[in-house]
Amino acid sequence: MMEYSHESTLSSKLVVRNLSRDHQHTVYTCQASNFFKRNVTANVTIELRLRPLVVEIVNGSTPLSSDRHYVIQCQSSGSRPPAKISWWMDERQLKATNQTTSENGNSTTSLLSFTPTRDDHGRTLTCRAVNELVKRGTKETSIKLNVFYLPTLKLELGTNMNPEDIEEGDDVYFECKVNANPSAYKVVWKHNDQVVQHNSKTGVIMSSTALALQAVTRHQAGNYTCIASNVEGDGESNTVDLKVMYKPICRPDQKKIYGVARNEAAEILCQVDAYPAPESFKWSFNNTAETIDMPQSGYRVHTEQASTLTYTPVKEQDYGTIMCWADNAVGQQREPCVFHLIAAGKPEMPYNCSLVNQTSESLEVNCGEGFDGGQRQAFVMEIYDQQTHMLLANVSSGLPMFTVRGLDSGRLLKIVIYATNMRGRSEPILMPAYTLKPAEKQTGPHAEFELSPILSIGIFIGILTVIICIIIAVAAALKLRTSQPGKGHHTASGNGKAGGLGKRPGNLPIKEKISLPLSQSEDMYDEKNPDVVPTNEAV
Repeated sequence: MMEYSHESTLSSKLVVRNLSRDHQHTVYTCQASNFFKRNVTANVTIELRLRPLVVEIVNGSTPLSSDRHYVIQCQSSGSRPPAKISWWMDERQLKATNQTTSENGNSTTSLLSFTPTRDDHGRTLTCRAVNELVKRGTKETSIKLNVFYLPTLKLELGTNMNPEDIEEGDDVYFECKVNANPSAYKVVWKHNDQVVQHNSKTGVIMSSTALALQAVTRHQAGNYTCIASNVEGDGESNTVDLKVMYKPICRPDQKKIYGVARNEAAEILCQVDAYPAPESFKWSFNNTAETIDMPQSGYRVHTEQASTLTYTPVKEQDYGTIMCWADNAVGQQREPCVFHLIAAGKPEMPYNCSLVNQTSESLEVNCGEGFDGGQRQAFVMEIYDQQTHMLLANVSSGLPMFTVRGLDSGRLLKIVIYATNMRGRSEPILMPAYTLKPAEKQTGPHAEFELSPILSIGIFIGILTVIICIIIAVAAALKLRTSQPGKGHHTASGNGKAGGLGKRPGNLPIKEKISLPLSQSEDMYDEKNPDVVPTNEAV
């Protein structure tokens, strides 16, 4: 289409309808000529404004782990001019790190630096591309976040249970609520940090979310937790302290026998375990004739679940059995704590004493502990030189176990061990011992028999003397046989009694073993003491 405005100007218009993306960067050329100049041209390039065609989140569709850092990429293409990209978490806009455009301007890339948390699981992450110069110039894409996280657990007692009113024999129920992505593949229950095992016979019934204790006992009181595991790791619940109320019971390992002299006050300690703590105690005395309840003024109650009775025997009938009961909110103690009051005496001697280790300069001895006579006892070991009877060591101990060092090597020793208390000392235990020579080392109560050099020389001389006597006797017999052939014949023909002389003499007896009297060891043992353990040691 051409239009003329005056003679010297020529105008032309080109109308292109239904433009599409195919027209982007299309070049149109206008060419003019006249009689004076030919082929004058002008070019026009089509530059279109286009809305985004594609928006894509490149990574992020795979599961993400909570509290780990990720860089998520979004690409937009087809927008003219390049689109502006923004990130959104639900309705909240996030801050992207940077945005770049390709050289041809066709695509735009945006990076999001992102550290998801467990709270982001299930939320929608959106990448939005906008070209504000065109209508409907917004395009976006979204993904639903799948965030993996450690299990979180909440442990509770059963809803109908009062944690302050659980007694022995009640049924107890725990519920473990687990929140995990992905789901937990294992749940472990712990009691005081020890794994609980399912055992329906003993009333322990467990599942992945529940633990039941049927007819609970006081031993099952304590701290309970549950632990769940998934691919992200292990998560542990809060701790629930299970309190089980029970009647008082006697504590084990209490002193049960008290040895007291007449007119001497005894402090008898009664200790119990109970929950809640005991409210009161009761004491009684029993002998073969009667049972007497002790007045409250005779004993006192301690805060540590114990009571002490002060008791003074005056006559023989005051010795006997003393019993102690406690009671608390659950009830009275079923079985009393029983103590025996006896007349104090000397302790019994230790028993089964043995030398468990010896070196060139030390000895170690262990014994069994005899009855203490009703009072606290101590143990004493004395070491004497066997030849000089000099005291080399004197050690005491609260237990019949002794170690002595700094002894001379190669010494013959005598050990005396006894127990002692306020009433006296026990009969002694006598033991032989010795220290090794520097080149020896012995562990245990037995050592090989060793002869002294003097004894060795004596044995050698004795054996040599016996051998010489045998040789002389054999030689004499042979000489007698060879030097009297005529007499043998004559005697045989005369009286017939020389036949025995003509025979080879019989084997002479040889003493194979030599017994040495070890007189120095005889005083090492006390035959009246059955607790002495003899050894095979040569001393």
